Amino acid sequence: MTHRLGVVLLAGLAALAACADDAPAPPPTPATTAPAPSSAPVTTGDAAAAPTGDAEAVTTAPAAVTEPAPVSDLPPGLAVTVEYAPNLAVLRRLEVTLVNDGAVPVEITELAYRSPWVDRGPPWQGRPVVDAGRALAHVLHLGDATCPPGRGEASVVDIAVTDGAVTWRGTYPVPDPERLAALNARDCGQRAVLEVVDLVFDDAPTVEGQVLTTSLRATRRAGDDPITITQIDGSILFQLLPDGPDGALATLAPGTARASIPLEVRNTRCDAHAVSQSSLSYRFPVFVRIGDGEPTYLFLEPGPGLRAGLEALVQECLAREGSGLPVK
Repeated sequence: MTHRLGVVLLAGLAALAACADDAPAPPPTPATTAPAPSSAPVTTGDAAAAPTGDAEAVTTAPAAVTEPAPVSDLPPGLAVTVEYAPNLAVLRRLEVTLVNDGAVPVEITELAYRSPWVDRGPPWQGRPVVDAGRALAHVLHLGDATCPPGRGEASVVDIAVTDGAVTWRGTYPVPDPERLAALNARDCGQRAVLEVVDLVFDDAPTVEGQVLTTSLRATRRAGDDPITITQIDGSILFQLLPDGPDGALATLAPGTARASIPLEVRNTRCDAHAVSQSSLSYRFPVFVRIGDGEPTYLFLEPGPGLRAGLEALVQECLAREGSGLPVK
């Protein structure tokens, strides 16, 4: 067996993977310096222009448009910030913070985002009160990617608050909207791949000591283009060792319905921090090329049988570390 562990070229957020939920590194994003979250409302003209970035991160950018000046008459002393930092991008969330330095409490009556890159999320629930002298942070969960993306609008958060007598409204830009563009390109690419091929891990693995053996199965759903699995990678907890030649672990040639790639899985670490903080370590990036296109990666998650086997590996690793034995 020729073992090969591909190296994912996802350096843009590699540091995040080690400290924010120990998640596997997200896809590359344009190499720009992230500005601080802005409390300024959306402005007209160039400020609402679509983001730009590399070809992998941005596929179809909404055209820049001139927007009418937004109504933003929030009461004095009420500040709003919208955050979409790298860790929030991994979790598909926006965070909206209100700081009330005014003299009276205000109630949030509306809170929602609009974006050409993602569909509307679930309806916002509740009418929380921000007391005078207090702050409140609220999470907005992002919906599915809009495929193809919309055109002609900025990514913004709309908010309305009331003191019981008067209602105020404001519209605020989502910072670093190129991250939304990258999310859109990734999700729409993954959706296109999954329309052509079904990918699933075998859910009846075998575990012998520190090694789990399973396979990745690929089944053609549509079309007759070659489908190539070019790379399979691990996570912060697990190393996946696929059996296959460099550059093409398996190819479904025209007319071929299915293929299978044997895999060995081993622990890379099982220290307490990695195990307790690693909420995303049970999903694995798989790179797929359709025809002569560029490889697209998507995350695959294990079924219940494979998940149990992976958890057994972690427990074996913890037991060996607790006994002073080496972890191979």
